[in-house]
Amino acid sequence: MDYLGQKNEIVKKLDSDSARGLSSELAAKRLEENGPNKIESKKKKSLGKKIAEQIIDPMVILLIVASIVSAFTGDKVECFIIIAIVIINAIMSIIQEGKAEDSVEALQKMSSPEASVIRDGKKIKVKAEELVVGDVVVIETGDIVPADMRLLESSNLKVDESSLTGESVATEKNSEAVYDSEVGIGDRENFAFSSTIVTYGHARGIVTQTGSDTEMGKIASSLHQVEDKDTPLQRQLNKLSKLLA
Repeated sequence: MDYLGQKNEIVKKLDSDSARGLSSELAAKRLEENGPNKIESKKKKSLGKKIAEQIIDPMVILLIVASIVSAFTGDKVECFIIIAIVIINAIMSIIQEGKAEDSVEALQKMSSPEASVIRDGKKIKVKAEELVVGDVVVIETGDIVPADMRLLESSNLKVDESSLTGESVATEKNSEAVYDSEVGIGDRENFAFSSTIVTYGHARGIVTQTGSDTEMGKIASSLHQVEDKDTPLQRQLNKLSKLLA
């Protein structure tokens, strides 16, 4: 859905109210349907399990058998090379998977713990993970943006988006900006993104994406897939191991 257009149309599409926000009943229903506003993470594997997963790989088993055969036939050099390849490949895979897990944890720690939201026409504080699409949220200087949101009102708003875009200078926001076509994340003046930091001003916005659907959530999802992809060196090691096998 396009959330870059006119504010009133977006509020209507999300079945919300820019002044009163969502009702408590509707918010509870959406939370039950769509789940909490948090970045999902896979259960962290123990070192023993990671090592076991490397050992039970069919190619690794084949190489270990090949190294044993080489040892018995007196070809110690080939045996040493095969074992070295198995160990290096396993270490690299474990390190890569560990880095991906640490990166997801870091993204989770960047999330806002609480949010100021308009519910039933009243401004209240709720846990950020309880936010749902259509919630009207108030942000001000020092706040961590709790979800991706289309700005409805803004006053001298500046947001540090370096964690998302890499831009070191705070981005000026303007709720009146309207786009007829898709624009890059760093150019969306009428948007505030989850886990970015308000450095100046204040604003009110309507939540358009939560949890894994936010831009930060998409980054976390891509990190989950890192462990399934081999590095160039690992691919070369795999080719060499097949050749030796």
